[in-house]
Amino acid sequence: ILSVARNINKDSNGLYDVTIGNLIELWDFNKAIIPDSLSILNASQNSGFDKLTLTKSHITRPVGLNINLGSISKGFIIDKTMEYLMKQNIEEAYINAGGDIRVYSKNNKPIRIGIQHPRVANDIIATLEITNMAVVTSGDYERFFEKDGIRYHHIIDPTTGYPAKNTISVTVISQNATLADGLSTALFVMNPMEGIEMLKKYPGTEAIIYYQSEDGIVSLKSEGMKKYLVSEKSLDKK
Repeated sequence: ILSVARNINKDSNGLYDVTIGNLIELWDFNKAIIPDSLSILNASQNSGFDKLTLTKSHITRPVGLNINLGSISKGFIIDKTMEYLMKQNIEEAYINAGGDIRVYSKNNKPIRIGIQHPRVANDIIATLEITNMAVVTSGDYERFFEKDGIRYHHIIDPTTGYPAKNTISVTVISQNATLADGLSTALFVMNPMEGIEMLKKYPGTEAIIYYQSEDGIVSLKSEGMKKYLVSEKSLDKK
């Protein structure tokens, strides 16, 4: 998991970082508490992927640095579960772990997946059709609270210590859920244009990003996304 996370960290110029465990622990979304700036500064100083040493046999980290794999571990578990099912000669399988999905069919049967509308509850903003792939969505509507008209959500920007701004939903399609899981978080934190450009380093991986502009919600897609997109709701420009 950490090897995949390290590659994404490098490709995103550090904007995807699993070493911000201390920062994540500061934010209590159940109690709607905004951490003070000094606590955020101290937690930020005890993070940084470059402070980890990884080899095939061990991990070395400085005292006080905490790793949080919440942005990638579900995908890894899904992949391992699917590997097991395939070894049991399962003909078809569908795994859904809270927005992380992987499907399998011996006969390459396509299946349609709906993307949750980030601003309208119980509504679908787009529909995808995939075969033997993983689909992962990260959004600011999963865990959040609002104060003074500002939405504070659980996807933290390592450079600020606060929730990432602008992007409201990212869906990534890939051959495996581990990669899709990590990339969905990375693209959420990154500038949308830069995120789509970075995705070119991952052949066979596509994404659709919804972000907030002055005109309302905007949709940005990678080049190959159109072959999976069955339908998409028109976005109101408000």
